[in-house]
Amino acid sequence: MQTNVRKAGLWVGAILLVLMLVVVGFAALTLFDNRGESVVSKDISFAQLVEDVNDGKVRSIVVQGTQIQATYRDDSRSRTYAPDDPALLQRLRVNGVLVTDRGPQR
Repeated sequence: MQTNVRKAGLWVGAILLVLMLVVVGFAALTLFDNRGESVVSKDISFAQLVEDVNDGKVRSIVVQGTQIQATYRDDSRSRTYAPDDPALLQRLRVNGVLVTDRGPQR
């Protein structure tokens, strides 16, 4: 009788250990999984964007209508309003910035 109780206790302990490992594993995956994480963009002035481009800090920009979203070399992001600046495209090309145009805003 005691042997059966001892075996049952071992099984319960093993099941609890497995459940605990599953919960810890799930918590670790949730904590370190940033695929669903939204990236925060800070608002900056157009002049600041031009300065950052000239300093080589900007990796790429996405233009949609009059809005520009910039991605920096450190993976941070910013957004700004695009005034009519004919020299902007040339400045971006000279500084090696990847440009994506998504057309007019919807």
